[in-house]
Amino acid sequence: MKKTILACLASAVLAFTVAAQASDPKVTLFTNVNVFDGSNEKLIRKANVLVEGNLIKTVSTVSITAEGATVIDGGGRTLMPGLIYMHEHMMFQLPSAIQMINGDPYKQGKLGVIEEGAYADMLLVDGNPLEDITVAVNPDNFRVIMKDGAVYKNTLK
Repeated sequence: MKKTILACLASAVLAFTVAAQASDPKVTLFTNVNVFDGSNEKLIRKANVLVEGNLIKTVSTVSITAEGATVIDGGGRTLMPGLIYMHEHMMFQLPSAIQMINGDPYKQGKLGVIEEGAYADMLLVDGNPLEDITVAVNPDNFRVIMKDGAVYKNTLK
């Protein structure tokens, strides 16, 4: 009986936590960045990128204000789409529980670009990957790593 009550309480806490996170998405604002958007051959200079939850909300060369946002000053570095792992063996892989519940895991936005509505999978790097591709392959150049809107590495703090 005690185990059943504890399981019910744990489920309620988990459901409340998930609902709270969904109603209050994390907001991150990148300022003072040059954006390689993954589509164009030129950088968007002195830009700002606003991320809400796991999606990019705004890319602009005009100042953006976002109350309560975590602000990351890029210091003129290049913000580029995250690198996508393109080699996979599908034979023994099963979909995750989230994928089985939600279906297509990429139905909300695009991958591999920095544009409004795309997934917030991005790297902030030293240098310009359009001029020197080694910038994008040397992890020592990665100053910020963001995956699904969450910052996993930030050496600018």
